[in-house]
Amino acid sequence: MLLFAVSAGFVTGYFQKPDFTNWMGFPKERIKSVRVVCLSDSRLSHRGRYNTKVKIKRVYDRNLGSAAADFYALMISDKPFFMQSIVDADVKVFESSFNSGLGYLSTDRSRFLGFSSVFYRLRGDVVRSIRAEIERWPFKISALFMALFLGDRSYILDYMYDGFKRAGALHVLALSGLHVGIISLLCLLFFSVFFPVYIARPISALFLFLYVFIAGPYPSLLRASVFFAFTILFSYKGMRLINILGFTAVFMAVFFPSQMYSLGSLLSFSAVLGIVLFTWPLSIMIRPYVGSFISSVFACSFSAFWATVPVVIIVFSALSLAGAVSAIFIVPVITFFMFFSVARLLLSFVVSWFSVVFDWVLSFLYFILEKLVYVFSLFPVIEGSFGYVFLALWPILTFVILLWYYPFSWNLKR
Repeated sequence: MLLFAVSAGFVTGYFQKPDFTNWMGFPKERIKSVRVVCLSDSRLSHRGRYNTKVKIKRVYDRNLGSAAADFYALMISDKPFFMQSIVDADVKVFESSFNSGLGYLSTDRSRFLGFSSVFYRLRGDVVRSIRAEIERWPFKISALFMALFLGDRSYILDYMYDGFKRAGALHVLALSGLHVGIISLLCLLFFSVFFPVYIARPISALFLFLYVFIAGPYPSLLRASVFFAFTILFSYKGMRLINILGFTAVFMAVFFPSQMYSLGSLLSFSAVLGIVLFTWPLSIMIRPYVGSFISSVFACSFSAFWATVPVVIIVFSALSLAGAVSAIFIVPVITFFMFFSVARLLLSFVVSWFSVVFDWVLSFLYFILEKLVYVFSLFPVIEGSFGYVFLALWPILTFVILLWYYPFSWNLKR
């Protein structure tokens, strides 16, 4: 199933590659302006400008001619835009890359023309209201919650971002299954107050996909949501989680091939695959020594870390050893931070006098998180040739774990 997903994604992804050879009928130095559709919300760069992934639909030259275009670019602008905004932009610098399949577009002036549909206009209004409310909070708290809730990490302070990276916990800041689980649990707790559980569950799933629509189709978030939906549909029939993950991979590869082969999606699928394969045998191995709860938590954290080792070493040429255990301490703090932040956000639209209490609690949680990140960032990092030696040993150690796993796996309903 997973092999078919890889093949399907390669084929569909290959035919969706942009062609830079005949995308317009005149030289690029004659480009005057372009019309683009924003594929994501803008992100603030370190230089004070905004980066937006766009799809160029039309190009205008200096002789007032025009040509249709259909390829992707990264637009650098002086103002932010929301997903599916239609924008006319005056071109300052344009470069295209045959290797990455992504153009680079720097603009002098940009003019917002509207949204591609009424749904995205409604989404833009909702996101604008949420961001406006979050930006009223203390800066450190708002920056972290902006990353955890909307996926915008551009406001996180550099020292905190580097600390998460060195602590091997950068995946916590990426919208993924952790955030989907927290949001779905909040929805389930809320709707269970008013409806029976069998009604609250589908309503919670519906609101979960509404959250995905608002936050944006990030690869890891989209994967987690599809996986969550398939789990609701198929788990009651006794289908194993490994097969549900395979269905999710096929779905993503066929319908979202560009998302499937992004770095975030590879890390996300690797982590979940590791949790499904390794958590049970590892917890069984160490349960007699540390107890049921600690063994389960450690096994889950280590399994996600271990499965992502090849991707991390190949892409970043470095591996933080703290990643094996840092999530055990950081994830609970992040979970409480998300709970209180979401509660503060919802109550802020009703009553505002709760904000002082919530700000104190969130500041305390941020302080704890800051210290944890600092401690784990001091752990050694495998870099250079040592990383590739570790990568060479990885299949052997994984095979040993799977040999232990074999007696338990095939007769268990996951």
